[in-house]
Amino acid sequence: MYYTDIDGDGNGDPTLYVSTCDGPPVGYVLNDDDCDDENVNTYPGAPEICDNIDNNCDGMIDEGVQNTYYADADNDGYGDATVTTMACSPPSGYVADNTDCNDNNVQINPGATEICNGLDDDCDGGVDEGVQNTYYADTDNDGYGDATVTTMACSPPSGYVADNTDCNDNNVLINPGATEICNGLDDDCDGGVDEGVQNTYYADADNDSYGDATVTTMACSPPSGYVTDNTDCNDNNVLVNPGATEICNGLDDDCDSDIDEVAQVP
Repeated sequence: MYYTDIDGDGNGDPTLYVSTCDGPPVGYVLNDDDCDDENVNTYPGAPEICDNIDNNCDGMIDEGVQNTYYADADNDGYGDATVTTMACSPPSGYVADNTDCNDNNVQINPGATEICNGLDDDCDGGVDEGVQNTYYADTDNDGYGDATVTTMACSPPSGYVADNTDCNDNNVLINPGATEICNGLDDDCDGGVDEGVQNTYYADADNDSYGDATVTTMACSPPSGYVTDNTDCNDNNVLVNPGATEICNGLDDDCDSDIDEVAQVP
């Protein structure tokens, strides 16, 4: 018997044949191995290609030549490496890429921009890398932070603030918003101590509690040897001051600019 070879690939159709003793008629061959006699590319031994056809007539379709495609549930163009299918071209919902690290969020994929949100937006294995803010410890809870104690985060953690200008984070009364008072401290963190709020005190060399207006110092309270009064006209004589009694001695004992007034003997 001879079998029709319509596509001329040298392999015959087992369902169409003739019997003759005169040799094969034109268009017939001795074998009946063709599984599709209308396709010249389909016959036993043909290379299998990815076309949804059994090219080599082995009973299997596209074996060994299909591609792997990956589920793209969030439709961002990036696939989930753990959910695959084999096909010649991407089925609906599948892509050739397999680099999505979260296939349920369209905003997370290798092409996304990393933002500060506690997620690995760009699928590089890092979370919030390069986009976190620096926050500063606010131990005294005055709203001003310590520049030497920091943490990185997207928003201020408890006990931290965005400000870093506190010069004493253990004292709620000391910060750049405080009012400078006379206490020997830099209350307003401007680098100066008691600037603009100190008092003027006057030397009391003779220790009579009356000070010399020409010898002064600035302080919050009277240093040793200084008083608040500045009316002594002779700070080297304890008997001469505004509280003394004028006596007849050729001196202005009571510092009223008069000498021996009402004290002279007629």
